[in-house]
Amino acid sequence: MTMMNSKKEIIKSIFVGLFFIVILAFPFLHMGFSKLQNWQPYKTHYKKYNRIINSSNAANEKLLSALKEGEISIHEYSDRYQEILTEKSVNLKNYHKMKKKLKEEYSFMGYSSFRYFLYAIGLPVFSLVLTIFFLSFMLVNQGVAIMKKRLYITIGIGFVFVSSFWVLQALLVRTDFPNRVYGYSLVCVAIITTLIVYSGLRYFNYLKSVQKQKDEDTEEFIRTGLNFIDDLNKTIVG
Repeated sequence: MTMMNSKKEIIKSIFVGLFFIVILAFPFLHMGFSKLQNWQPYKTHYKKYNRIINSSNAANEKLLSALKEGEISIHEYSDRYQEILTEKSVNLKNYHKMKKKLKEEYSFMGYSSFRYFLYAIGLPVFSLVLTIFFLSFMLVNQGVAIMKKRLYITIGIGFVFVSSFWVLQALLVRTDFPNRVYGYSLVCVAIITTLIVYSGLRYFNYLKSVQKQKDEDTEEFIRTGLNFIDDLNKTIVG
């Protein structure tokens, strides 16, 4: 039975360890994934833009040179110039259409890439788990003074609220929350901050009163000791 319990504890410890490794590494996970700009299909397509522009400019220069040399008339120049512009416009339109398609293909949950999604959510998840762990520890810890415990729990609730907000912002919306959500959140933060200040003042006043009581007890102890010594000396002398 003891060996079985020991194995369960080892397995539990391994899972807990793996969990915290993932959480601690979460803000850095995005480094293992490529940016959109480094994705080979996108890089290959991106280079086509300069080719289109350079090809159009070269055609224009050649056409202008032909006009100067008298090889073509001004009317022919105008017609062929419009053809070059039309071809350039069509090529650029197709280029941007394909570029948009590649971006959509590489995107993830509204982000430009899975890498950027991990970057956006990494720190909020890390903060959320850390604060939940801290809050849970304070709730179950019986060795902390009640005033101190209330202060830390209030601080923990504040951190959990803010980190939860940014986790939800990263997960549930493609762009951003409406402005009113930020307004309500600021109100909640203000209320929590007020509670933190109130709890902090109560806790520090409590510490001050405890210290004052200790000082008074110490003075009383010293005074009692001195009186006892005086009485003892009088008894000996008498």
